[in-house]
Amino acid sequence: NKKFLKKILGNGILIGLGSLFAFLYAYNSGYDEETARTIAFSTMAFGQLIHVLNVRDKDAFGLNKSLFLNKFMILALISSSLLQMLAVYLPFFNRVMGTRPLDLYQWIIVVLGAALPTVVIQIIRLLKKSPKTA
Repeated sequence: NKKFLKKILGNGILIGLGSLFAFLYAYNSGYDEETARTIAFSTMAFGQLIHVLNVRDKDAFGLNKSLFLNKFMILALISSSLLQMLAVYLPFFNRVMGTRPLDLYQWIIVVLGAALPTVVIQIIRLLKKSPKTA
């Protein structure tokens, strides 16, 4: 339905904006374009992985005990994270994908950019749930 389609589109836009902001922050902080692109690429990848927790439960954040009951979900999250790390740290993939190894501070940018859309989505959920006062 249209409401669900709007929700998907809105969430996708927020994840994309998280990556864009991470790229702009990194590039304007003096990192070269390749490093800023790697930060944006990793932010997008981990933003999608974190977003899985938004869609596990229609009304709440999906980080609870039930997550650990879904072995396929755990396997998918771990394997996707490992593949992203390979894309960032293996020299072969650095050449093929135009990525560059990231340091700890750059990973902090990635984590913040990846988590921001989920935080915004959860705030929107809370605001929609809160009782309306006249």
